[in-house]
Amino acid sequence: MIDAPGTSEKPITFTSVKNGSGMTPARRDWGGIGLYKGEEIDGCTFSYSGNGDGAALALGTTTNTTVTNCTFAHNVYGIDASGIGTGTVVSGSTFSDNSSGDSYAPCPPRRAGPRSIRPGITDESAHP
Repeated sequence: MIDAPGTSEKPITFTSVKNGSGMTPARRDWGGIGLYKGEEIDGCTFSYSGNGDGAALALGTTTNTTVTNCTFAHNVYGIDASGIGTGTVVSGSTFSDNSSGDSYAPCPPRRAGPRSIRPGITDESAHP
């Protein structure tokens, strides 16, 4: 089980070992993280992941998991929401420069306001 309560003053970053080491980080440098039940992820940054064409954060068969105020950038996919359960919510998060898309799951067309990633998951910050 992972509980990652980051803040704007003390963010939690999941990234390539190359990031900040003088080497150039790249997508697929690491595999990503899988969540399963009841985790809370807040104020985290996920970057340079997607080893094996995966997502930075795989929600698997999660139930009652919250992902808030996170940044997903420079990954293959931001989130894999293909098998999520009830009560899982993604909100206040930003997605940019994910080469294969923000989410590995069927998504409705973008529109003003919150966007449903899958039933039970919304992303309120995917739109200006």
